[in-house]
Order: sequence, then structure tokens, then C-alpha cells
Amino acid sequence: MAAHEENKKFPLKSILFLILLFIVVNFVVFKYTVNMDNGVLNATRWEELSPSAAHDLVSLVQFVEDDRDVMLHYTYLDQSIDNALEDIGLQPQEVLENLQNGCDVPLLIVQNKYSYVPTHTNDCEDISLWLAVSIDSKYNPQLMSINYLSGGHFVCMYKKDGKYGHVGNYGHMFGFDSPYKVAQDIARWNDKKIVYYELYSPNDFVK
Repeated sequence: MAAHEENKKFPLKSILFLILLFIVVNFVVFKYTVNMDNGVLNATRWEELSPSAAHDLVSLVQFVEDDRDVMLHYTYLDQSIDNALEDIGLQPQEVLENLQNGCDVPLLIVQNKYSYVPTHTNDCEDISLWLAVSIDSKYNPQLMSINYLSGGHFVCMYKKDGKYGHVGNYGHMFGFDSPYKVAQDIARWNDKKIVYYELYSPNDFVK
């Protein structure tokens, strides 16, 4: 009788396990999936930027939290940056060409930090993805996910002259000896301890 009852319980346990596995797998895919619609087709494609120029541009747009942790296609931020520049009287394409030719970021951009309120979410994942696809590849930009016992954070990490830097909604810092030192600095901002960190190429999210 006991054996018979155990056999009756086994399928229920299996079903519960499969349900749990389904939830976990879907959460992971959901958490690290970019909203791969067509994005904003007519926006300026901000690319080949220095880390500092990319930081100043993305800082025009206000942070808007997304509790779902889904990255938007980077062209949404392209469009918001275009709108922010036009609002302060600058032409996006002209700004892009000047920055790619080594000109300094216009003071008007720095003075209008967080001036534009986007119509889309704009949190650390969205900002880091945009930075990773917009910073010049010679800096080897990567997305860094820093994970704590509770919560985590995304930044864009890059390398220049043997040192590492990070850019994101916490600002722009440079001069670290290793990726781990970068992760430690981010954890310090959050008053957290690192459980682990991961590095991703932008191509891991955007094909």
C-alpha cells in the first residue's frame, strides 16, 4: 500500500518540478532578452563614440525604472537623444559627425543633463546596452552585470591603455586595474557585496 501511494505521488512531484523549471527558464530568458522589434527606424545611429561623449549624450535622458528588467532596443534611446538635442537647439547628425571627428561635447549638452523625459523605460539595462553598441569598438565595450544577494546592476565596461572604466546611470569612472575592481566600485555605490559578475558582448543581446 505504501509503495502504491508513493507511485501516486511521483507524477505530482514531476509535474511541480516541470512547472518550476518552466518558470525559471522563462524568467532567465525574459530577464536577458532585448525587445527585438524594429526599434525606431529613422533615429540617428549614435556610434563610434568615445566613452565620455557617449556618457554625456545618454545623460540627457532621464532615468526611468523598469521593474521587468527587459532591455529595450537601443534605437529607442537613439531617438530620445535626437529629441533631447533638438529640444536644446542642436542638430543630431551634426553633433554626431563632430564627435566622431574628435570635437569636444558641446557645453550645451552638459548643461542640459537629464533634461529630456522619455516616453519609454530607461533603466540601467537599457542605458548599458545603448552605451555598449555606441562606444567605439576600439574600447572593447562590454555589458557588465553585477549581482548581489538581493538585486543587481548593469553598466558598460570598457578598456583603454590597459585600464578599465565603466559608464552608466551612476556616471563615468576610469582607472581600474581589472574587471573585478570595476564590479567592486559599482557594488560600493550600492553599499552591497558582490556575489558574482558577468560580462557580455553587445552581440549577445542584439544580433
